[in-house]
Amino acid sequence: MLVAAMARHMSWRAIFVACGAVGFVWAASWYRWFRDEPREHAGVNAAEAELIESGRLLSTRGHGGAWLALVESPSVWFLCLAYFSNSYGSYFVMTWLPTYLAEQRGFQKESLSFFSGLPLLLSVVGDISGGAVTDFMSRKFGLRVGRSGVAVAGYAVAGVAMFASVVATTPVMAASLIAVAVAASMFPLSASWAACIDIGGEHTGVLSAAMNTTGQVGSILSPVVTGWVVTHFSNWQTPLLIMGGLYVASAVFWMLVDPRKRLR
Repeated sequence: MLVAAMARHMSWRAIFVACGAVGFVWAASWYRWFRDEPREHAGVNAAEAELIESGRLLSTRGHGGAWLALVESPSVWFLCLAYFSNSYGSYFVMTWLPTYLAEQRGFQKESLSFFSGLPLLLSVVGDISGGAVTDFMSRKFGLRVGRSGVAVAGYAVAGVAMFASVVATTPVMAASLIAVAVAASMFPLSASWAACIDIGGEHTGVLSAAMNTTGQVGSILSPVVTGWVVTHFSNWQTPLLIMGGLYVASAVFWMLVDPRKRLR
């Protein structure tokens, strides 16, 4: 929506420069504010630093044994596989969604800019609310419900909404359902990263990297697979069905994740 408004007054090159400049602003802010160690941060007092460090269980042994533990843990495999659909769906939104809405659903410029950005806008709500819910449910019912239960619910809603978008009778309904599906897939994000801590322990970094890598494989494949399917079959519904199927598969995978079992 912002780019659409900027386009009335700026050339596309100027818009690219403006968007790129955000990265420099963020980098400067990051360099000024973030620190490797909480103790080095001006906003952390000595008592806070001691509290953080007392529970970190840092180790200098390296991660050689962690790889074997990762491979041998069923929860790790299912956690990583479940994360695939998140990035797959997100990158469909960032690459092919505007084309789908314009060619298949007939959206024009003004409405196209809004509905192209709606999935990511709603994802902010889904991500933050998912964090609050997984915290509450974990405290109330334990990690199994607080992590796995929340994730299963989010992916189940995402799958149903994506399948429903295929048969939606109006363009606005179809675009809205896609936005709901993508936002619902972001609802389990906090549970996913929290589960990396629950399961990984002192090897949280290794497990987080493995899970994120699986997601980025989805990022790479999403625009390629979508383009291939649309080109060879002239069918825009199949990519949506694929995403719906992936969301349902993630819900099933999360049923098999047990965040109570930490890597040994």
